[in-house]
Amino acid sequence: MTWQADENADWGVAYIDGKECRIWIEQRPRYCDRGNYIAKIAANGNLARDLDGHDMWPRYYFDLERAKLECEAWLAKRGQVV
Repeated sequence: MTWQADENADWGVAYIDGKECRIWIEQRPRYCDRGNYIAKIAANGNLARDLDGHDMWPRYYFDLERAKLECEAWLAKRGQVV
């Protein structure tokens, strides 16, 4: 799995593509107390149909590397690794 840096910031500070989705991580303002980063997902196909409130998107993180690792683990668990 490979994270891409987004030079234009259209997809946050980094993004990764799954088989039926794209996950991107955005940096949050310093005053936010839920986390320094927020991970968001855009899904299509069967994955879009299967996502529900229990998947808990968006997700908040304090550490960028931890956010990436958790998102990679989610992609692997959901069979979305490209």
